[in-house]
Amino acid sequence: MRTNTKKRMAKALIPFAAAGLMVFAAPLHVFAADETATQSLAVYSIDINDASAMDTLKQQAIDSYVKANGSVKKDDIDTAASIISVDGLSLNHTGLQTVSISLQPAVYSNADHTASTLQTAWTTSAAVTVTSSGAPRVMLKQSSVTVDYQSNFSYADNIAILSTESGALPVIQESDNVDVNTEGTYTCTITAIDERGNKTTVSYDVVVKKPAEVIRAEEEAAEQAQREAEEQAAREAAEKAAEEAAAQQAAQAAAAQEAAAQTAAVSTNVAANPTGSSIADYALQFVGSAYVYGGSSPSGFDCSGFTQYVYAAFGYSLPRTSYGQEASGTIVSVSDAQPGDLVTYNGHAGIYIGNGQMVNAMNPTQGVAVCSIYAITNGNMLIHRIG
Repeated sequence: MRTNTKKRMAKALIPFAAAGLMVFAAPLHVFAADETATQSLAVYSIDINDASAMDTLKQQAIDSYVKANGSVKKDDIDTAASIISVDGLSLNHTGLQTVSISLQPAVYSNADHTASTLQTAWTTSAAVTVTSSGAPRVMLKQSSVTVDYQSNFSYADNIAILSTESGALPVIQESDNVDVNTEGTYTCTITAIDERGNKTTVSYDVVVKKPAEVIRAEEEAAEQAQREAEEQAAREAAEKAAEEAAAQQAAQAAAAQEAAAQTAAVSTNVAANPTGSSIADYALQFVGSAYVYGGSSPSGFDCSGFTQYVYAAFGYSLPRTSYGQEASGTIVSVSDAQPGDLVTYNGHAGIYIGNGQMVNAMNPTQGVAVCSIYAITNGNMLIHRIG
């Protein structure tokens, strides 16, 4: 699949026009004014500034799982190996939110707790109280990003979440020494300032390097020059030894065989590399399949299980959860989206098929279906080029 090295700001981040400054806001999903959590609904709490919010939520979900399952003790659970998937959660603002949690607990299978086994997924609805310690929240997608030599660089491409406790747009001050015309490692620093003057500063490395295709082209050119030199030496030797005509013919036959082998190798390589359209066509075969929380096979998919299954058929390995898949591939703009690209939101994932549409495991009612990429309202939509 083609890689587009020009990155743009994610659609969920909205710029605020001010001289030398930029601010962002993200779409929210909260309780309506008349919504309340029932007494039977578990209530969890996480801080909007918690860099390990999903781990915090997973620990609370494990506590609920243990209470609901009297045959399992908390010490029997391997927390690190357990898998959690959350639908409906927004970490872009504070307040009470209703979510759907799917937990696949890993239970220790031996007495010394050195091995564990994943169990059947346990699904529950819960209310999550998102709090804030006060300072603006800035979360990066990666601690280090790589930028192609002589390409464009935008610091906003590496911002995953940006918010304040009040919901007002924060001011962004950014500084970097990135020179895309010189290979090397640079530092980008982002400072978010809320209306009360509270500041949060984060930094990350920006590595400028030549694209892999440029490096490959240089290597191939050097190899070609070496081959041409060797061929010239062979021709000169053949001219001085006309009596070895038979040996020369054998060498020419060997050269022809090598050329045929190279042609066959190129054809095999082209056939082995899938196109984005072939991935999209394959994904569309599963329209109508059932939606099952924790499902990752044609007998039943959840959103990230579906995308992981389709890409695996073409040799691409994706993380199991939609939050993990948000760090996959290379981010491209919506206008540059191509069939076969991965589309992620806050807690949801699908596969772009063209014309502003995607195929995805939507929910238990609709199953695997085609919809507009704007039909999912979780926010922070990102387009990923896989491969």
